[in-house]
Amino acid sequence: MLDTIGGASLSSGVRPTNLSAMTALLRSLAIVGIIALVQGLYGADARHNNLPKGTQVIELPRPNSGTFTFEQAAARKDEILSNVPSKRLDDYKRPYMGFSVHVESDDTFTVYAPFPEIDAASFPRVKQTVAQIMELDAHTLMYGNPHGILITSERSLKESKTIQALLKAIHVPSIQIFYLSTKAP
Repeated sequence: MLDTIGGASLSSGVRPTNLSAMTALLRSLAIVGIIALVQGLYGADARHNNLPKGTQVIELPRPNSGTFTFEQAAARKDEILSNVPSKRLDDYKRPYMGFSVHVESDDTFTVYAPFPEIDAASFPRVKQTVAQIMELDAHTLMYGNPHGILITSERSLKESKTIQALLKAIHVPSIQIFYLSTKAP
């Protein structure tokens, strides 16, 4: 790419001789730098860099996603119950706009880490009801993509009495649910 920009080349030793060639070279280097920055911030490795050892983020099959029908996704909804307990992942870089929900040890929900960051002073939001979570989801921008909700939990979700009510509300085509697991998708 750099060999053809404005006649300038770093690898062949040819130096830009005029201002337009130098400007083109600097512009191309800036673009390459921005691409590297974006990949670092939002690439798969960056999203998963602070996970507990031996875990990975798994996408729960989403109803009517083009890959899964409503029936297929519903049949696999309980896979989230095999989650790995963890603390909140406040710096998780999500691939979709959305937020995270943490199931606390007392089985209440804490909403945290919204993306894009909205009203940061009001997060985390503790002791949220399913209705409050759905209200927040309704006010999250979509831009044609599903929302992403990462669910983390202090304990196994098999032990939760509230997770099924949350799943009933958010396991829909417009929301991609993520969770932590040790098994491959």
